[in-house]
Amino acid sequence: MSSKELYVAYCSKHSVALFFSPGWLKMLGGSWDVLHIAEGDDSVFFVYHTEKKLQFKIIRNGFLTPYSGFLFPGKAPTVEIQQLLVSKALQRLPNFHELHIDLHPGLDLRLTFDSFLTEEKITNILTIEDMEAVRKAYKPALKRQINKATQILHVEEKDDIQLFFQLHQKTFQKQHLKTITPLSEFENTWNYCKKQQCGKLLFAVDTNKNVHAALFLCYDDEVAYYLAGGTDAAFYGSGALSYLMHTAIQLSSELGKKRFDFEGSMIASVNKFFSNFRPTVCPYFTISKKDSMLLKIIKKLKK
Repeated sequence: MSSKELYVAYCSKHSVALFFSPGWLKMLGGSWDVLHIAEGDDSVFFVYHTEKKLQFKIIRNGFLTPYSGFLFPGKAPTVEIQQLLVSKALQRLPNFHELHIDLHPGLDLRLTFDSFLTEEKITNILTIEDMEAVRKAYKPALKRQINKATQILHVEEKDDIQLFFQLHQKTFQKQHLKTITPLSEFENTWNYCKKQQCGKLLFAVDTNKNVHAALFLCYDDEVAYYLAGGTDAAFYGSGALSYLMHTAIQLSSELGKKRFDFEGSMIASVNKFFSNFRPTVCPYFTISKKDSMLLKIIKKLKK
């Protein structure tokens, strides 16, 4: 049995994070594969997604996929054994021109990654099993925003990824930036979430049917994720995104999820917004490496 077949068999019997599931990985397009490294009774899977760009082979997270890489089946072994397995997996990676992977925040921060460059990022995770405690912990300014929004807005669930994308685009346009993820990828992801019943599109709408903000929520057995969102700058003062985020958290709790992952941000203003919900700040690693001099030169010329 190949490593990929072994991984698929494992996932058929065990719950894994949404972005590590074979269905999600297949949905991304390109190609995906798995390394399985064993050391006695302990093992690790390295789950990765490969794209071809011109003549270059690139290993990286797919669109709208915040985490990838290492997954320890069952209870993780000691840090020493984890380190041994991680190092062996990195040594057995297939040839590539560039690798850039955001690893799962559950990975032990004491691990090192050989010759790969390492960057520490943060996400924000909120425990949502007790919603009364969650709401009480919100910062006062956030509570005022939500209360204000409930006076003029209501939340609608719609099967309308194009409307969502319009709101998502407006957020980037305000910053004079282009949207990173194309509509086709949002459509592909939304169709998968609908089929698997693991996501919702939420919209904050006023009495005049103006849509103030939108939020893409997805989830696995235990965790709900703020996948993406968008706000119309014309309605920034309405508190719509705060209201939507609170609604998404409340809904996720009602669905039996234990945690809500804001997916973090290295942008100070965005991270400040997330902090209003009083989540736990969770560091995680990005590892990267370029094994192509030509690609290094091209990247340098583009700067």
